[in-house]
Amino acid sequence: HQETSLISIYPNPTTGIVNIETDKGIGTKIGIAVISSLGAEIYHKENVEATKFQVDLSNQSNGVYLLMINSSGQQPIKKIVVLKK
Repeated sequence: HQETSLISIYPNPTTGIVNIETDKGIGTKIGIAVISSLGAEIYHKENVEATKFQVDLSNQSNGVYLLMINSSGQQPIKKIVVLKK
């Protein structure tokens, strides 16, 4: 059967720091990539083993970013809004 992983991303909108939490156990590696609205990959990290992980987008402009999480063959894409004060 297809194993779906629950991934929570907060806060959204964010002022810069994005928390990513997965329900996968320790030892499960995921890949994280963030794509800007212009299609450029502005962040990439492979083999993240943490169940809770932070991505810092505080040096990016306000706007919508795509967060791609590659987890055991699945690649859910989430929209993140960066909205700095």
